[in-house]
Amino acid sequence: MKLTILGCTGSLGGPDGPASGYLLTVDRMPALLMDIGPGVLAKMQTVHQPEDAHVAFSHLHPDHCLDFPLTHGLAAIQPLSHHRPPAHVPRAA
Repeated sequence: MKLTILGCTGSLGGPDGPASGYLLTVDRMPALLMDIGPGVLAKMQTVHQPEDAHVAFSHLHPDHCLDFPLTHGLAAIQPLSHHRPPAHVPRAA
């Protein structure tokens, strides 16, 4: 099991540091992208194919989910992609 910290700079990511984003990989299992704040998609592309990862959110504040529409859009336009990865979203209280 490997945890890659893609970003952790707080509410607004900067040029060298995305907001919250973490990638969990385990042998022969789909990768799990936990949170995907501003700038995380760009960083993710340096270590893993975003369209191949499942996505989970700890909560729905913008600094934890703002890049998500971009990730699903990227999966939709990839020539070899036939599906969008599942997204696991917390229920509203």
